[in-house]
Amino acid sequence: MEKPTQEDLLATIEKEPLLTDYGMAVWHRTPPADRAAMIERDRQDLKDRLRQFRLCCEWLSICNRRKTINYGIGSSWGLKHRVERYYKEYITNGAFIAAVIHMGIPYKKDGSDVYVALSSRHLPGGEE
Repeated sequence: MEKPTQEDLLATIEKEPLLTDYGMAVWHRTPPADRAAMIERDRQDLKDRLRQFRLCCEWLSICNRRKTINYGIGSSWGLKHRVERYYKEYITNGAFIAAVIHMGIPYKKDGSDVYVALSSRHLPGGEE
């Protein structure tokens, strides 16, 4: 697998207008007038996560895919923690989701997280 580039990350961010550093943008208590600025700020932060994006792409490349969404393995929030344990580095939810999108893995949005089409077999980083 070739290392993803900054251009790959930027193109992925453009594909998903609600993708931010924290995951998919949700507006629990944000006044409507402040939402656009908040999303733009958080999208800018995600553009600086190339290393995290690359690590997530590498991790996803060693996972087994499946055709359907697997709710049993948890959401992107839990899976990003597996990546953190595997590489011993902090990963944002947004960097993980960007890697999922870039790698062409089917996903389903659920609040700020996504569920993905990965097999529960051989998910690295499960050990505590």
